[in-house]
Amino acid sequence: FNERPTPDNMARALAAYERTIVSRDSRVDRFLLNNEFAVLSPQERYGFEVFTRRAKCVNCHRIFPAGADARERRRPLFTDFRYHNIGIGQRPGGPADVGRYEQTRAPADWGAFRTPSLRNSVRTPPYMHDGSIATLEEVVEFYSSGGQPNAYLSPAIRPLFLTGDEKAAAHDLVED
Repeated sequence: FNERPTPDNMARALAAYERTIVSRDSRVDRFLLNNEFAVLSPQERYGFEVFTRRAKCVNCHRIFPAGADARERRRPLFTDFRYHNIGIGQRPGGPADVGRYEQTRAPADWGAFRTPSLRNSVRTPPYMHDGSIATLEEVVEFYSSGGQPNAYLSPAIRPLFLTGDEKAAAHDLVED
C-alpha cells in the first residue's frame, strides 16, 4: 500500500489474499452433494468410511457445520468452528502455546485451537496451527496415535490404532 504497515492495511492485505483463495469443486463435493457414488475410487470410499465411522474425524471436522442452512450446504466445510485441545504445542511442564485460553482465561480452553476446514488441505502444508507437522501422512499418524496427552486433551482425541490400509485410505481421500 506504499506506506508503513498499519492495522488497517494489514487487514486489507489479508482480505486481498483471502480473495485469491479459490476452492474448486472436488470429486468429494460431487460425492457428498450429488450422491455421485462412482466419482470416488473404492480406496477413497473406504477412506470416507474410515473418516466418518472408524476414526470419527467428523466429530470435529464436520462435513457441514451444525445448523448450516441450505445456502451453507453448497460446499462441505469439514469443520465444527469450535476449539479443541489435540496436544499440539505441548512441552514438558505445560503447553508452549496456551491457545484460546489467552483470550478466555477459561481452563477448559488451555491449548485449544479452532478446528480448521479441510478444504484444499492437501495444498497447504505444513499442518496444525504452528506448522509442526510437515505431511498429511504425519497428520494421520498423529491422530491415529491419540494426539499428545495433556491435562486438557479433548475427549474426542484418543488412540485410533488405525491399520496401514486405513491410514492410506484416509490419506487418499483428502488427496482429491
